[in-house]
Amino acid sequence: MSGKNPRAIDVIVCDDVRVEKTGKLILVGVYLGNIVCRELPTILPTLSFLTKWKSDDGSLPKGVFRLLDPSGTEVVAVGTEAIPAGDPKPMLLSINRFVPMRLKVPGRYRWVFAADGARFRTLTTLDVVLADVRAKKTERLNASAQL
Repeated sequence: MSGKNPRAIDVIVCDDVRVEKTGKLILVGVYLGNIVCRELPTILPTLSFLTKWKSDDGSLPKGVFRLLDPSGTEVVAVGTEAIPAGDPKPMLLSINRFVPMRLKVPGRYRWVFAADGARFRTLTTLDVVLADVRAKKTERLNASAQL
């Protein structure tokens, strides 16, 4: 694949992406910016990245995707693989699924891509945050006391 001028159009972070025989996608557990954890480190059963690309020749170059933690340390890395996204052409999808995914620290994680020999560029970010379990318990107790 030569992949002339690939551009990431959109990235969705979710628990899982499934491709049906009809070509439809099923997205399970879509994250809207934050992954909220009760404790860290934590292990997610799965974490998936769905990236929609536009490329002049309808292909992606050989390269690597990486998830970087807030300090810039690599959490995972995977090579390029894409499937046609249908019309309008030339659109492509890359689906990267990690089973399991270990997250060690809170903060902003970056999903990055680099074609062979090029600089990494950030495709999306997601924040890993700790849930304030005590505050939620207090809210529930206060709500039930008002009944």
